[in-house]
Amino acid sequence: MRIKVEKMNSRGQGIGRIDGLVTFVDGALPGEEVEAEVAVRKRDYAVAKVVSVLSPSSERRNPACSHFGYCGGCQLQHASYDCQLSLKAELAADALRRIGGFRSLQIKPCVPSPKSIGYRNKASFPIRRQGKRGTIGLFREGSHRVVPITSCPAVENLIQRMFSHFRSLMSEDLLSAYDERSRLGLLRHLVVRAGSFTGETLVALVVAKEPDADERAKLKAIAEATAHAFPSLRGFVLNVNRNEGNFIWGGKSRTLVGKDELTEHLGDFSFIFSAASFFQVNSYQALNLYRFVASELEGTGGGKVLELYSGVGSLTAFLAKEAEEVTAVEEDAEAVRHMRGNMARNGLRNVRTLCGRAEDTVHLWRDWAPQTVVLDPPRSGCHPKVVAGLISARPRKIIYVSCNAATLARDAAVLCEQGYAVTCVQPFDMFPQTAHVECVAVFLRNS
Repeated sequence: MRIKVEKMNSRGQGIGRIDGLVTFVDGALPGEEVEAEVAVRKRDYAVAKVVSVLSPSSERRNPACSHFGYCGGCQLQHASYDCQLSLKAELAADALRRIGGFRSLQIKPCVPSPKSIGYRNKASFPIRRQGKRGTIGLFREGSHRVVPITSCPAVENLIQRMFSHFRSLMSEDLLSAYDERSRLGLLRHLVVRAGSFTGETLVALVVAKEPDADERAKLKAIAEATAHAFPSLRGFVLNVNRNEGNFIWGGKSRTLVGKDELTEHLGDFSFIFSAASFFQVNSYQALNLYRFVASELEGTGGGKVLELYSGVGSLTAFLAKEAEEVTAVEEDAEAVRHMRGNMARNGLRNVRTLCGRAEDTVHLWRDWAPQTVVLDPPRSGCHPKVVAGLISARPRKIIYVSCNAATLARDAAVLCEQGYAVTCVQPFDMFPQTAHVECVAVFLRNS
């Protein structure tokens, strides 16, 4: 089938038509004409895969990774980096038009990441029994089949070296790999974190059950050998996850070597967090984004800031430097513990922390009377109670950090129906080589 590709969707697929039927094409770029093979045909759409590129885009490039197209980690390695930035800005604009109804809103150019390769400070490698042996790698797109990769150019060099170390251990078959069908086997995931600005590393092995005595001895030996081979290692953590499903972490962790903590520096600030903590995976770009958000407080007199979904306090610190007072709300108790330690570590005494779900604190906001609200919700966006609470609290400015342009558009439409106007949408490329785009949207209350 010949398909002329018109644009790209949020999964990095080209969009074209076959006899009027919308067709999503894996591996195609906007403007290209391709020969494609239809893999899925539904009543209102089809999915196809490129067989050959008949008319290649001038922005097409050779992928940096030999596993591109097989593992599900990256979607855009076949596009130049300038093209990736342009596509991401258009994705954000398209979501705001289609979902939010913002027809004339101007989106700023996407801020490039300081590093487009080797930027990730965290990687989670699934371990599964496939055939007779355990396999470590990355999941194939849309499946739980593990692609046995040899390297990943998206990750920090420290993570790549740690992965290679464990890959060689897997070949020795010392411990059994998890089988999702039978739910037998021990090893489920290897999670490696690195401090991009500190050079520290932290490792967690996620296992499917409590290890027996023989397995405990082998795990301890692996942890000690890893610590000896990697002086940068701060800790080696064992996490037990007996649950089915996609979520990596279980509720029980213990350290086999060192401590369950990693230090990262962002600008003038230092942060400590654990293996399971949320922390932006691109430290280089996180610094740019946080400085941008904090700059939106300049000229406002600082005032009182309410921050929602605060995590371990990485953005909080940048806000506290500019504000009179920050009230930071986070539902995860472990993250709040880290946040309090991080504020003390950085000498920030104007931060009040509250452990709870954002939607459960709405009744307090009017009494707090924040001039500015900063929020960084999960991909699902804000709970309806949070949006309603923002409207009721009537802060002068709302700064919304989003990792999903679709839910940003949904929430923005409600805010603008209730007296706010979008003054700026700034995309950031937090995840180079992928179709994901981070956005900061700034809202001002109409007079």
